[in-house]
Amino acid sequence: MKSLTLIYTVPMIIDPINKIVQKEIPGIKIYNLYDDKILSLFDQSLDIVKDRFQKLVDLSKDSDLIVVTCSSLSRIAKEIDPSIILVDEYMFKATQSFNKILLVVTAPTTLDPSMKGIREHNKNAQINTLHVPNAIESLKMGDKNKHNNLVLDAIKQEISKNEYDCIVMAQASLAHLQDQIEEISKLKVLTNIIQMIQQIKQEITDASK
Repeated sequence: MKSLTLIYTVPMIIDPINKIVQKEIPGIKIYNLYDDKILSLFDQSLDIVKDRFQKLVDLSKDSDLIVVTCSSLSRIAKEIDPSIILVDEYMFKATQSFNKILLVVTAPTTLDPSMKGIREHNKNAQINTLHVPNAIESLKMGDKNKHNNLVLDAIKQEISKNEYDCIVMAQASLAHLQDQIEEISKLKVLTNIIQMIQQIKQEITDASK
């Protein structure tokens, strides 16, 4: 039986992601590691963040696959261990087909790695960023409805002013809004969880050959 360790920085996505993984990859053994402090350490020192993340990776070494579900940690994860699966890796590749992209985030630490991730696969796209303030704080406090309304209202306002052909939801905590955003925007909406599942499946298939 293959095993998978998922590393999280917000608790509310643990159960939904576990359910999706179990449904799409029956029989896989799942371990969860949650660190709610690591993102706050970006304000202190990148080296401190790296040291703390290395400890999480060390705890995950017995698993066949390690997945980082936080986009803010993507760059650090690949520096420490290139074999780590990033939650947004396949999503960035999927942006290749689009020219005008709206990148939506609720955590400011996600902006830079997400911009770089898109640029690696789509150098010529026009990318506008939309940071929704106070949304992630509402989610952490358990107010999912307020979080959702803040994000949806911000997107409605933005797409009323500018034209896009794709919306990228840069965090796993935004993935559950995909259908609603596609409905109100009539645009292609890319989220990272579904693409992440496909990558995990591919890794398992490749390993069994």
